[in-house]
Amino acid sequence: RQRGSNPQAPEAVVGYIPLLVDGGGWATEFVLRNPDIDDPASGTLDFFDANGAPLAVMIGGQSRTSMRFSMQRGEFERFKTDGAGSATRVGSIRVTSDAHSFSPDFFTIYTFRRAAVTACKACAPMVQAAPVFRLYVEAGVDSTGLLETGVVVHNTSASSATGGFDLTDLDGNPVGQPVVMTIARLGQLSKFLREIPGFGSVALPFRGVLRVSTNSADGISVVGIRGHYNQRGDFLVTAILPFDETQGMQPPAQLAFPHVVDGSGYSTDFVLFNP
Repeated sequence: RQRGSNPQAPEAVVGYIPLLVDGGGWATEFVLRNPDIDDPASGTLDFFDANGAPLAVMIGGQSRTSMRFSMQRGEFERFKTDGAGSATRVGSIRVTSDAHSFSPDFFTIYTFRRAAVTACKACAPMVQAAPVFRLYVEAGVDSTGLLETGVVVHNTSASSATGGFDLTDLDGNPVGQPVVMTIARLGQLSKFLREIPGFGSVALPFRGVLRVSTNSADGISVVGIRGHYNQRGDFLVTAILPFDETQGMQPPAQLAFPHVVDGSGYSTDFVLFNP
């Protein structure tokens, strides 16, 4: 499970953050934790742009394309991009543990500020690479504003790969034709649902499931973004976690939602699908 107790363990990639965003009002905070009670955790975060080239972001006033982390047992580390400049830079993060090091827990917090006011925050965890993911998607306009799901796909391979996109409705029926797109080595593809060629004409409102696959043996990492322009024009986002088909199709007999909120302006959506 983890490598801290194995003295022969080599340096290893332990996961990916498919989306890094900085500038233009955006900033990304990295939160790492060493979950082990005995061994240290250390390694490197590497930042890549959409074309797979090193991505330079400002952290603590210094331009970085990668950075080191080091934690003793049970410790946390937190870093945040400076959000400098009017241009928005988008990329991905690769998390690599040092030889003999324990593997860290890792998640990101995205913050968008407009006119010096925080408009929204969102959080996304580290994702393990896999060949096939499924993602709940929707698009449309309702009483609260414009809503659309985006998908971010990071190619974890050092070679270019193809990404396949298959869309179905809530009854499992195919919508449009399957789409195949090329993703650069270590690069990223980020599109809203209707920006994917072939899905631009889906009838609104739409709700369904997007299946994302690759021909690369190294797999891909995927995260969904639920984007929402509210009545004031604020762009609100939250992360949607994909389902990894390689983890098995039989769900547990019972699931629990640890937090539900309703009333005083709040509501909760439950999204379930049959894999």
